Order: sequence, then C-alpha cells, then structure tokens
Amino acid sequence: MLNDLEFDFRSHLRNVSYELTRYFNTKFAIYVPDSSKKESAIMDFLWEDENKSIEFMKKWLLEKCGSPKDEIDSIYVDYEDSWESEGYFIDYFIDYK
Repeated sequence: MLNDLEFDFRSHLRNVSYELTRYFNTKFAIYVPDSSKKESAIMDFLWEDENKSIEFMKKWLLEKCGSPKDEIDSIYVDYEDSWESEGYFIDYFIDYK
C-alpha cells in the first residue's frame, strides 16, 4: 500500500513520463525493473550504437519477456523483509486524455 508521499512522488514521475511521451511523439511509456532483470535489457537499445525506437523495444519485450503486467504495482512483489521485481508495464495514459 502506498503512503501519501509515495503516491505524490509516483504521480509526479508519471506526469513527467507523460510529458516525455508528448515530446518524443509516442503514445505510451514502458516501465521496467532495475538492471538486474531481463526486461531492463531494453535500456541498452537507447545508446547511440543501438538507437532503437520505443516500438522496437515494445516488440522485443513481447517476444522475449511475454505480455506486460496489467498495472505497474504488479511488477513488484513485496515480501515482509524484501521485494522482488518481475515483468514490465506499458502506460498508455488513457486517463490523461
């Protein structure tokens, strides 16, 4: 369960992500876990020698990692003393339109 500070921070980051989608002329943002997970390999596609599109990354994720999670919270599994991340989430910002 998110506390108020976490919710406000997440909302702020989501707003920034939405503005970036507008700047880069795309209809969605992809959220992936940290660099120790398979899904985070798409970050390598951002570098100059790769320079792949977000559509390429989305297709790669679908082929290599399966379907996205239904909501961003589903990426994280909270254990009492630790947490794990698995999967990815695609935000189409439907509630922003």
